[in-house]
Amino acid sequence: MIQTPPVQSAGDINVLKTQFADPAREFGFMPLWCWNDDLTDEGLIEQIGEFYEKGFGGFIIHPRNGLSRRIGYLTEEFFRLVKLVVAEAARLEMKVILYDEAGYPAGSARGAVGDIAEVLINDQRVGVQAWAPYIISLNEVCHLGKNRVQIRVTNSMANRYDGRQLPSGLIGPVTLRN
Repeated sequence: MIQTPPVQSAGDINVLKTQFADPAREFGFMPLWCWNDDLTDEGLIEQIGEFYEKGFGGFIIHPRNGLSRRIGYLTEEFFRLVKLVVAEAARLEMKVILYDEAGYPAGSARGAVGDIAEVLINDQRVGVQAWAPYIISLNEVCHLGKNRVQIRVTNSMANRYDGRQLPSGLIGPVTLRN
């Protein structure tokens, strides 16, 4: 993060006004770049070049409905493309922000997240796991003798925040190991 020195005089204020009216690339706008087609390496690199030419200091990758099945969401191909555009952005000294979701509800990874396991030990929340294997270290919170272990399972992040405890697809018994 770049910090500017405190304003000391009217001259400093004029400099700040000028910088505000025409910000450096790193403080300018960043387009929300919707990925909703069958993307190609060449097409992505070309679009980044256009962002750069227009003076943008970076972009926000936003996977959307319409992303081709060939690419998919959170697949090896998806991450290969993310690495490709991050490398190109680095070469051009541009910033990249990864939008945290593809669709609604947030946190569901377009339906890929099936179950959420929240673990409490002695009424202290120690972690949440959104996919198998549901492994959480309990070493810091367990003590000698009896411990109260609670595992709350919901079938999606949206249901977790909504408070609905729907039947889960979590299969098999819970096993505690040391």
